Amino acid sequence: MQNKTGILILTGIIALLSVYYLSFTFVSRSIKEDATAFASKGGQIDLKKKQRYLDSLWKEPVYLGNTLQEVTERELGLGLDLQGGMHVVLEVAPADILRGLAGNTRDPKFNEAVVKAKEAQKSSRASFVDLFTDAYKEVAPGSKLASLFATSANRGKISYQSTDTEVKRVLNDEVEGAIGRAFQILQARVDKFGVSNANVQRLPGTGRVLIELPGADNPERVRRLLTGAAKLEFTEVYQLGEISTGIEGLGAYLLREEATRKAQAKATPATSGTAAKGDLASQLASKGDSAKADTAAAGAALTQLFVPISQNQLGVYLKDTARANSVLNNPEVKALFPTDMIYAWDRKGFATTDNREVLPIYFIKKPGGQAPLEGDVITDATNDYDDAGRPEVRMNMNATGARKWAALTAANVGRPVAILLDNLVYTAPNVQNEITGGRSSITGQFTVEDTKDMSNILKAGKLPAPTTIVEESIVGSTLGSEAINAGIISSIVGLLIVLAFVVFYYGRAGLIADAALILNMFFLMGVMAAVPGTVLTMPGIAGIVLTIGMSVDANVLIFERIKEELAAGKPFRVAIADGFRNAYSSIFDSNITTLLTGFILLLFGTGLIRGFAVTLVIGIFTSLFAAILITRLLLDAYTDSGKTLSFSAPWSKNLFKDSNFDFVSRRRTYYIISSTIIAIGIASVLYKGFGLGVDFKGGRSYVVRFDQSVGTTDVRAALEAPLGGAPEVKTYGGAGVNSDQVKITTSYLIDNDSPESDKQVEAAVLNGLAKMGSNKATIQSSQKVGPTIAYDLIVSAFWSILLAVAVVFVFILIRFKRLAFGYGAVVALFHDVLIILALFSIFNGILPFSLDIDQAFIGALLTIMGYSMNDTVVVFDRVREYLNESKGKKEAIPTIINNALNATLSRTAVTGLSTMLVLVVLFIFGGATIRGFSFAMLIGVIVGTYSSLFVATPIVVDTLTRDQDKPQTPGVTGRIDEIPADFTDANVQTPEEFSAAAAKKEKKAKTPLIRPSQA
Repeated sequence: MQNKTGILILTGIIALLSVYYLSFTFVSRSIKEDATAFASKGGQIDLKKKQRYLDSLWKEPVYLGNTLQEVTERELGLGLDLQGGMHVVLEVAPADILRGLAGNTRDPKFNEAVVKAKEAQKSSRASFVDLFTDAYKEVAPGSKLASLFATSANRGKISYQSTDTEVKRVLNDEVEGAIGRAFQILQARVDKFGVSNANVQRLPGTGRVLIELPGADNPERVRRLLTGAAKLEFTEVYQLGEISTGIEGLGAYLLREEATRKAQAKATPATSGTAAKGDLASQLASKGDSAKADTAAAGAALTQLFVPISQNQLGVYLKDTARANSVLNNPEVKALFPTDMIYAWDRKGFATTDNREVLPIYFIKKPGGQAPLEGDVITDATNDYDDAGRPEVRMNMNATGARKWAALTAANVGRPVAILLDNLVYTAPNVQNEITGGRSSITGQFTVEDTKDMSNILKAGKLPAPTTIVEESIVGSTLGSEAINAGIISSIVGLLIVLAFVVFYYGRAGLIADAALILNMFFLMGVMAAVPGTVLTMPGIAGIVLTIGMSVDANVLIFERIKEELAAGKPFRVAIADGFRNAYSSIFDSNITTLLTGFILLLFGTGLIRGFAVTLVIGIFTSLFAAILITRLLLDAYTDSGKTLSFSAPWSKNLFKDSNFDFVSRRRTYYIISSTIIAIGIASVLYKGFGLGVDFKGGRSYVVRFDQSVGTTDVRAALEAPLGGAPEVKTYGGAGVNSDQVKITTSYLIDNDSPESDKQVEAAVLNGLAKMGSNKATIQSSQKVGPTIAYDLIVSAFWSILLAVAVVFVFILIRFKRLAFGYGAVVALFHDVLIILALFSIFNGILPFSLDIDQAFIGALLTIMGYSMNDTVVVFDRVREYLNESKGKKEAIPTIINNALNATLSRTAVTGLSTMLVLVVLFIFGGATIRGFSFAMLIGVIVGTYSSLFVATPIVVDTLTRDQDKPQTPGVTGRIDEIPADFTDANVQTPEEFSAAAAKKEKKAKTPLIRPSQA
């Protein structure tokens, strides 16, 4: 093996990087455990105290110069299913945006078109604007869109002469802007929940935003804050001198609080504030000589929490904001300030010279709790440049707004006016003079991006762009901790079983494969930790367990090839080199097919399934690295010491040696078996259909745990009246019809978008279950999927399967250069999909666990397709090799392919068995969350192995045999795939050239000739 030193160095670098990135996870978990211990008292955890502990370190260096924020961002986080939390998909309400653009018209035709568009959206992927315009043309034929949208607010964009195409373009631009604005607003709102590793992202091609809040434990508050319309306000700002009495009282309060804390802790006195903070302390101290000492102490206590930014501006270190909120919300402190004063934070902070982040705080004047001017008066806002070429924001108001704005600016010349959105200050510009006419410019030290953001935010008053929850999933912390335990157990047991099996089958060589497998797991976790945004989910753990089984495959291919070379009498070192070289083609081809389906999962998968896809894709790369390079290094190190090695245990040495099973001759029997199962499946689908998951049919589902076992019939009967119909009730994680956990699915109020409907349905479920007596019921997790997103998921699943088939067909065609192999691969893929769908329909409701068709099932199906092709390609690779070796020999196609199947039988059995072993472990120990997923994978591996041997390859046999039976010397339009071995014309290099030459020769032989006769 060449470049051993380079490979060793590369392995060492990857190992060190894995240790480095994984170390952030351990440090982060350690600090969180310290925070939990700090906040624990009497077995109870004070969550606010825990969060305050974490906030105090958030911007402080805690590990290798990294702050806690940076450490947390780099840790390998846990998904919602493992730690509990809330997953929400929100959709901007385009109907409300169009209504705002139409000046809140009451036109009945407009309202009718909106209703029709909403209904059409449930089963269409077209944009709402397109659906609305189509509906409007239907209900108001001959009417132009401009008649609705040519309002004063849209002057300059839409006129009565505008065509429908021009109006549609403006509407689409406004809706897209509203979606971007909603995304910005939601990002700001998420910060209020106080959860770490929150994920907010736009879903491309849709008007939807995905939000994941790990550890969120108040779903009602989340729904309320995320779905409320944005509130834009213009307010006056108190100068510090105007509230100096309150500031002084605040300092005294902090001084007393500090004295009490020290007395309780019996700690030594701490030093007071820094020199930078002393300015405000000295201002406070100047109130009078008699109280100078006390005032100075109060000022020092104040400036330990509130940092002077300017003469009229205070700020708070980001790590202290939780404490500042607690202090300012204290009734004693609130009584020190004017009754019309509230405080508000700036939307973003700034870094000090010592790299500490400070968040400015504003003291806002709101008489009666109301701002003097709100955002509904804004007619337009744009980003532009002033006369000096500096970025600025231009803002226009309607007549009512112009009048109020003139009064507000006249009263605050030379003072700041704050512009707030959702109680966050986006800017507080100083008023230069009274502004009349409603047209204003906001200038400052802005970048172009700042002015774009600000103009977009100001439009929130014109178009509120409310959001509705179209998908929701809540996982309780109890269910999350149980999932973690299940994942750890299944991973460890699966790994140990595979390690033992490999040694059991390959003897001492198996120890080398095991060492490579352990390194593979280590590299896999290290790479996952290094990839930004990667989180570990329960399906992700399933991907790790599956990687354990599938990573054995590359070593099996290598070891089986080495055994063949040794059986041919080659020296040990040569056999190893040739074994690796001959195995490369199968290894790369088979892993590329699985990789392709993994990329399709990444493209179409969301949420937990995306976590599985990330793990699967990374696992393929680390498996190849470990099997090809690490295994080779270890084997070479062994041989360099002069030792040899056996690649089989005594019992397995002759297990598949000289096997001669006739797979091909009974292929019609296998076709009949498969066709019969598919036919029964079709009948089952027609008779009882599938058990669709809530994400494919829409509705709400709840996982409910009881103190004692319950019957599904009893639960269904108890909920029929409260939910207006009998819900679907299945056992969850148990066996039989009785279990202490059930999964309840209902479509009750699913078309109601209000946050109150979620609370109403949950209350109906709990009230119905309360009638079952003393058997207490607790909701462990819940999920909601609206009808629109359910339709989108079905369409996405359909296209993902078709794309997988197409991609695999193209790859097989490119690699094997014969349509016969492509046909065999495609037929095998459809066969696997149809068989699994048939089994899921046949056994739905019979087996004691859920067989729902949902996103997890589609993920399993795509993975099965990848595994099946992995298996099939290995067989195809050997078939191709044997066909090439048989050139010039008169050997029948069925015989050649039978020999190839028998040659790969050992590999097929070992890989299939090792993968099935880990899937059985996953099925038993993986928990209820992924039991249906692991069952689909287990059945899929069995079906995929069957199709590789008895479907895909026989299809190749039939196709090649038909080609072989055709005339070998084609006519003008004929075609051959290979040049006969006994053909020696040096001018003919390709099958196409041979076909043309043969046709020319045949035509020449048939052409009539005239020549002189012999005497």
